[in-house]
Amino acid sequence: MIKEYKTDDLQKCCELFVEELFVSVNCQRKGHGVMLMEIIEEYAKENSFVSVTLLTSKGSPPFKFYEKIGYEHLDWLAFMQKKL
Repeated sequence: MIKEYKTDDLQKCCELFVEELFVSVNCQRKGHGVMLMEIIEEYAKENSFVSVTLLTSKGSPPFKFYEKIGYEHLDWLAFMQKKL
């Protein structure tokens, strides 16, 4: 699932957020994830987005995959939860 988040016009900034992306285990390490991310990034460029953002677990195989293809950990962003 991909969601588009657009800030107000004063900032002139648009962010494409990849909410969920899964590649089946038997299809991993065959270039499918790279291909999917390239399609997402091309869509973002063609539609004037300035960044692609996603959320994944630190140190997990997907985290390492995203680092390998150029994504950076954002120190200023915090994932927060409150247990009820």
